[in-house]
Amino acid sequence: MGANAGIFEENEGNILKGQTILEVPVQEEPVPESVLRYAAKEKIKIRDTEGTIYRIKK
Repeated sequence: MGANAGIFEENEGNILKGQTILEVPVQEEPVPESVLRYAAKEKIKIRDTEGTIYRIKK
């Protein structure tokens, strides 16, 4: 069982599926690269409230 199974009535005890998105306020400073690397490794998308996606610069 997934960690989220059974905690919301709306999902009827099923496991939630989809992209994990961490929505944050607009960042005035750059997001630390260590945070971006961790998010990429864990397949977490970091997005601010205006829709900007924060990712590692190539």
